[in-house]
Formats: sequence, C-alpha cells, structure tokens
Amino acid sequence: DSPEYADYRYIENEEPYGGTENYDTSPGVGDKTTTYELSDDGRTFTCTIEADGKKVPYTLKYTLYCDGVVELEASFSPIANTLRRIGLGMRFPTRWDNVTYYAYGPHENYIDRREGAYLGVYSTTVSDMFEPYARPQSCGNHEGLRWVTLSSADGDGIRDETEGNVAFSMLHWDDKALKSANHCWNLSNSGEVFAHFDYMQKGLGNASCGPGPLSQYMVPSSGTYG
Repeated sequence: DSPEYADYRYIENEEPYGGTENYDTSPGVGDKTTTYELSDDGRTFTCTIEADGKKVPYTLKYTLYCDGVVELEASFSPIANTLRRIGLGMRFPTRWDNVTYYAYGPHENYIDRREGAYLGVYSTTVSDMFEPYARPQSCGNHEGLRWVTLSSADGDGIRDETEGNVAFSMLHWDDKALKSANHCWNLSNSGEVFAHFDYMQKGLGNASCGPGPLSQYMVPSSGTYG
C-alpha cells in the first residue's frame, strides 16, 4: 500500500497521559485535496496531496520521473500535544523479507536510547527485526536512516533513500496487532511487511521506574517538519 499518515505506537508501560483510554488511536485524518501537474517537457509528473487533520495536517508531494524513480516530499504540521510519533506507514509483500539498511544499529534504538548503537550498514531480515518482549509491543525502530533496501530471495524489491530526519522499522505486524497479543506465540504471520518511516518518535524515557522523556525527546505540537 502507498504511504499513509500513521502515529499509533503501543508500549506497555507508556502511560504518560493517564491511561490508554486517553490515547486516541486513530490518525485523525480529515479531508484530502489532490492536485496533478505534468512538466512542460513531459519527463516528470507531480501529484500533491494536502490533508487536514485533528492531530497532524500534512502534505505529500510525489514527483514521478521517466526513469522510474519516485520522489516523495512529506511535511507535517502537528497541532496535538499527545503524539507518540509523526510519520508514514506502508505495507509490502511478505516475500520481501531481506533488509539492508544504512542507519543506527544493529539492535533497535530510539531518540533517547541510541548511545549503544552505531551508524553503519547492516543486513538482517524483517523476521529478525522483531524484538520478543514478554508482551508484544511496538519495537524494532532504527534512527538516522540514510537508505534501506527490502528484497526477496529472488532479488526483486525496493530501495528507499532518505534526506533529513528519518527513523524506520519493518515488522510482520502493525502496532495494533502487537497490542492485541498477550504473548509472542499469539502472533500469527500477517503475510505482509509493515513499514514505518517516521519524522520523529517520542523518546522512551524511564516511565517503568522513573520519569518520562525529557522535553527535547517529546514530539512537537506546533510548527512544520519534513
């Protein structure tokens, strides 16, 4: 599926707003307006999507080139103050299980949990990016993404290159499916790859036995970012 705005994240001990009942799980996307433009030389085609939202209005500008490259410029204008992530979610075929990426790794890392991770090129699989916590929850994030390839054993797949601030994860379950399972063995393979490309995720903090994230690790609630 093509990119869609997504901000849901489930971490079991993350209750900074008084409980999960106070956490709006819907993306809150409103009306969308789409415009199209073909360049004078006919070599590029641009599609711009502007979306209203009660949490994060956003703009996605796609530029399609005649060599098959698709460029996506995303800008987000948050207006909610309880966000746990700002980014895009996508789905890919499950046969694309091989992952090579240039980002912080090899283990999962977050904006305030990155000191033990190193920027480099790593190869793994979507299956191995899952972290088997005692209770399934959002996991597998990697900060500082430069590029990532997702491919099958036969070599077909996709390559994404990024600019700016991008974190990513790729799992066989979305965050809501992870929340619904009490144990890892309750999870059945979805037959898909769920990918997140985030401008930012809220830090993890130390809420299990102390305070939440510091202010610099909180998702902004004003301004425009991309």
